[in-house]
Amino acid sequence: MVLSTTNNSHSGLYGSIDARVQTDNLFAEPDSFIEELANVTYVDKQYGVSSGLSFALRQGDTNEGNLYQLYLEKDLGQNSSFTLGRMQRADGLGFYILDGGSIATGNESFIFSLYGGIPSRIDDYFSVEADALYGFDLQFMDFGLQKLSQSPAFINVTGRIGWQHLVDDVNENRLNWGISSRGEINDSMFKGFGLVFNGTYIIDENYSEDLLISAYTDLKTKSRIQIDYEMYSPDEPYLTFRERFYSVYANGRQSALTGSLFFNLRENVEWIMRGRSVEREFGVTGYGGTAGVTVHKYSGSDYSAQLDYLDLGEDNALSLYMEVDSSLSYKTRARLSTALQHQEKQLSGSNDTAGIEFGLEHMLRSDLFFVLSLSHIWNSRLNDEYVYGMYLSYRFDDRKAWWRYE
Repeated sequence: MVLSTTNNSHSGLYGSIDARVQTDNLFAEPDSFIEELANVTYVDKQYGVSSGLSFALRQGDTNEGNLYQLYLEKDLGQNSSFTLGRMQRADGLGFYILDGGSIATGNESFIFSLYGGIPSRIDDYFSVEADALYGFDLQFMDFGLQKLSQSPAFINVTGRIGWQHLVDDVNENRLNWGISSRGEINDSMFKGFGLVFNGTYIIDENYSEDLLISAYTDLKTKSRIQIDYEMYSPDEPYLTFRERFYSVYANGRQSALTGSLFFNLRENVEWIMRGRSVEREFGVTGYGGTAGVTVHKYSGSDYSAQLDYLDLGEDNALSLYMEVDSSLSYKTRARLSTALQHQEKQLSGSNDTAGIEFGLEHMLRSDLFFVLSLSHIWNSRLNDEYVYGMYLSYRFDDRKAWWRYE
């Protein structure tokens, strides 16, 4: 059975339109607002054209509008295309908007692209804002390692390398790279393996901005051994509920060496044991450990719990996180998360925290969904944190009969 295009209905719109009501104190002050969000893409396969539009309109203490995407992409043939307008990018600089253009060409083995424009940040993401940004990306889908040996046998190898120049008060030249691979090991106790190596390097300052080295191997006993080394500077101003109780996170430059063991004692029960060494700015070094379990029920429900501890000399944290994700019916799904944490910090003292997060999604009809979400964190020393919201989401896709089975 082969998937092929039809000769009609080559164009259509797809995306979502949401209306949201939310109240929170993310900015240390209570805030309530109504927001309309749209994310729409138009594709015409016959003429090789696509375009995207994403925006948000907010009404609250102040009224504002944000345009996140407005671009036009044209297929030039010969595996080449160009894009003009406002685009979203994610790389070593973070998640940001680029007002400009790009051109790409390639084949089944590689894709080469050039881009340039004016970058700006998206909402509250701590990302780049500068006078100009330009660079190139080169992606490889095949390094030829599959031909080196039969054991270990490389099944998939991909890579990328890129250079970018940031024009601002202080100009920067940045190098981005990444390599990933997976494979099999024949006639041994090992079943498979995987490797990841990526990072960002600032050439002018001779400075490694981000670095990740990860390797794992799967055993035939339904277990996985994994080692990770990560060096990074967190740039997210607001954490998810789960990240809020993950004690490795902290502002400033840091590195972590982690060893993990994943295993199954029963088919539907997954365990994780993890140990790590953490080093943060100003020479602070510490150690931590994690133990967790996830139970998958045939009814479509998942139950998980995780105990995490980190000791950094005068600073330490003990966290317990639990979550239930359940299908209440074929139209409704709910998730409940709870957490407890005790922190001791040399500069700010002790703080006991309890948190709860609840999310509910209900399908009113095939293209209309109602979503309810709430999060509240109680602190013994700090101010409480909360986010309450609900929204309607209309999701559509009228690219009718683009594909058929033959």
